[in-house]
Amino acid sequence: MIRRRQIEIMLAMGIFWSGLAWADTFVFFEVPTPYSLPSRIVVDSNNYVWFVETNANKIGRFNPSTEGFIEYGIPTKSSVPFDIVIDQQGIVWFLEQDANQIGRFDPETGSFKEYDVPTVESFPYRLTVDRKGRIWFTQFYGNNIGMFDPETETFREYPIPTPLSRPTGIGVDSGGRVWFIESQGSKLGMLEPSTEEIKEIEIPVKFPMPIDMAIDQMDRIWFSARRKQELMMFDINKKSFKSFPLPGGGVIEGISVDQKGNVWFSIRRKGKIGVFNPEKESFFELTILKKGTQPIDIRVDTDGRVWIGDVGRNGIVKVDSSVVLGMWKE
Repeated sequence: MIRRRQIEIMLAMGIFWSGLAWADTFVFFEVPTPYSLPSRIVVDSNNYVWFVETNANKIGRFNPSTEGFIEYGIPTKSSVPFDIVIDQQGIVWFLEQDANQIGRFDPETGSFKEYDVPTVESFPYRLTVDRKGRIWFTQFYGNNIGMFDPETETFREYPIPTPLSRPTGIGVDSGGRVWFIESQGSKLGMLEPSTEEIKEIEIPVKFPMPIDMAIDQMDRIWFSARRKQELMMFDINKKSFKSFPLPGGGVIEGISVDQKGNVWFSIRRKGKIGVFNPEKESFFELTILKKGTQPIDIRVDTDGRVWIGDVGRNGIVKVDSSVVLGMWKE
């Protein structure tokens, strides 16, 4: 049986934590540019938090040690930066949705490069990087999986068999295979780079409308069934699906897996974050009681801290995961 718990942290009533403990657990840092929309975030090997400012046309960096921000203006105006990753060399890669480009930023030199996606108006949506440093991305309107090779500065595009599949989330498993979500096709897709073949697997839920995904250390794919308000899992090795209804409902926006295999997620419209233990099949959810909070993306750094992009309050939130997990008792 699935064990579910929803715990509402009621600071005003003095339940569980004092105000000081709460302040130490959820720390908010406001982005310097107003209304910047810090939507997608990533953490590099130095635990610097990088993020796209979708509404301000900038790339931002937050240093947890100094609690300082640096912002870098993207050369193409009104490019609408939409996703971001860091490669093994520390280079920042990002998607420019309206400009239909892949962007590259070198933190050492402070320089940008931008590359036009071959398919016009492809609407690049999500991206990831493989162990060879190649950049893979979904084309929401282009109905392709795109690949950019930084060494040759060339693109390859792979048409998805299902028409109008509307691909969204993307990731790479331990074997180098590229997995992606077909939000309208209601399928998981898998591209084998060595053969350039795409296989598709039907999701056993009608119109789940999944968007983001994360692949854990055991090659399990985690994603949300937005329509049914569930967390779903596909085991790549067992080739099987499993779903877990969210205890308090809501729609998962961002999703990330920590080093212990816990699945962290954000529920924007409810102002919540949550964590799921796959072994115990148990949820733990917390409401962030700050007016206007809209947690959208979520990432875990190598020190176990959880970072959230808060588009409602225009900032980055640091979460002390040790305190959160310490409260999570069966």
